[in-house]
Amino acid sequence: MIDKSCNMNTTESETPTPANSSKPASGVWKARLLLAGVGLLSLIPCICQKLLTGSDVYEIRYSYGMHPSDLLGLSWVGQLSVYFPIAIIVALVISIVRPPWTWPMVAFGTAYFLLYVILFLFCSTVVIVFHVPR
Repeated sequence: MIDKSCNMNTTESETPTPANSSKPASGVWKARLLLAGVGLLSLIPCICQKLLTGSDVYEIRYSYGMHPSDLLGLSWVGQLSVYFPIAIIVALVISIVRPPWTWPMVAFGTAYFLLYVILFLFCSTVVIVFHVPR
């Protein structure tokens, strides 16, 4: 007789066991844990921005009183650092409401966060190279 459950080890008297329903939930919890990790990592640019604000970096001016454009760009990019932890918290709330959206939010959140960190590091490097005396 052909077994319709595609399990060759069962006999007619045995009934196939249903799939374990905890596996999809564990995948969602892994994704939520990854989102929480990205959320913790997103605090690092916030801390760097606070340290830069407390230092004298933003006091650099040209002789005619204007700020350099790369310094203004670093200031603008640094101000965006506040929005990433907020976006991660919103993504965690959405993952509770819509569990199938959790993995795409992990992928997009991580990609956008990495792009932001690269932009922040680029702007910081430009300011250090051009305005910090050697």
